Amino acid sequence: MTNSAPTLEELSGAASEVVSVCGCLHLRKAARSVTRHFDRVLKPARINANQLVMLVVIAEQQESTQADLARTLSADQTTLSRNLQALESKGWIRIKRPKHPGAAHPIQLTAKGRAKLAEAYPMWRSAQDEIVQKFGADQWTKLIGRARQVG
Repeated sequence: MTNSAPTLEELSGAASEVVSVCGCLHLRKAARSVTRHFDRVLKPARINANQLVMLVVIAEQQESTQADLARTLSADQTTLSRNLQALESKGWIRIKRPKHPGAAHPIQLTAKGRAKLAEAYPMWRSAQDEIVQKFGADQWTKLIGRARQVG
């Protein structure tokens, strides 16, 4: 008995359907587009959208742990660890090393991190206003509401 794979012609209907209506595809595409927009606007501050979001969440939560951040950002631990190391190497955050093995590692914004947020905020505000204007305020509010329901 041979196990033959379907031909491309046999898959064309399924492929067309996925390309036209797949939520994962279109939401990821939209997210990348929005991220590129924010990255472009934030470039003069030498920070990207992902870094800014992480700093803002750390600032808002004050003494976050990596587990807190992972939950808030819906991020996996490996990616989050790598991104936190980059922020720490820039001097924007401090990860306190616990005295006891297995204890949580509180993460704090440094003075340099607070200064970076202050520098980047007006640029973020401009990028945010441009995106809201592009969608329209009502549509943007609905989109964010729906995104919160999913995430």
